[in-house]
Amino acid sequence: MRFLAFLLSTIVPAQVSGEIAPARNPLKLEAVAASASEVPRYGKLELTVELGASYDNPYDPDDVRLDALFTTPSGQEFTVPGFFIVEHRREVRDGSEVMTPKDNGVWKVRFAPRQTGRYSYRLKLRDRTGEVVGGEGAFQAVAGRAPGFICRSKADPHYLAFDNGEGFFPIGHNLPIYHT
Repeated sequence: MRFLAFLLSTIVPAQVSGEIAPARNPLKLEAVAASASEVPRYGKLELTVELGASYDNPYDPDDVRLDALFTTPSGQEFTVPGFFIVEHRREVRDGSEVMTPKDNGVWKVRFAPRQTGRYSYRLKLRDRTGEVVGGEGAFQAVAGRAPGFICRSKADPHYLAFDNGEGFFPIGHNLPIYHT
């Protein structure tokens, strides 16, 4: 039995790439990196957040929670939840698709502005030990070419439309799965 334990300890690494392990770190917001300082209207701003927290499961918001509070140019506030993501690399080996983790995970917040003008944000991080606020920043939303988000049409609520009023007609495949 000891030989088997020895053999496994030499073959299996202590931590596997992409493994999500519990964290026991002092609660703090360490660094925030914004994907851009200028974002087109309806474009994507992505914040990458380095943080310290204590949690068993980063996907459980009752265990650890990261929120970004965005203030629009008109003064309205939005709370956008952050999330934990493990990036993967896709490879095809011997005719099979294999997904390999690139890292052990990172915290992100994604936001799409609906108005043009200057937005500000600050982060709020909570775990079982308490809560901290920080990571302030700002960006400029400029005019873009995107038609906006899809919502119920204001002209006829039986249809869908983009924010700019242009109609949206979803067309796609309906392929049922047949078992033989």
